[in-house]
Amino acid sequence: MTENTTIMGGSIEPREGTVSFSSFYTGTASIRDHGDYLEVAFFTTLTSPRRPSKGKVDGTPVTVTGIFTRGLDPEAPPVRRRDALHAVVANVVVEASE
Repeated sequence: MTENTTIMGGSIEPREGTVSFSSFYTGTASIRDHGDYLEVAFFTTLTSPRRPSKGKVDGTPVTVTGIFTRGLDPEAPPVRRRDALHAVVANVVVEASE
């Protein structure tokens, strides 16, 4: 995939930002702020990150608390190939500052 594509929509207006989860994704994502957690959505090949996992959203340290994946077509049967593109939604919480 050569263009930056993000997952957007829904009732909470998303913003576009940069995320970095060193174990499974670095790039552009749609970000929704739910108050006590952020929902980060992007497209990538399927990975199996361990949770909790550390990362950054727009340079702010976060902890990934949940990851949900599906194939690009929600009506199609699940795609099991690791090299296939998947829609990924990660729930993250901002790490407490010291």
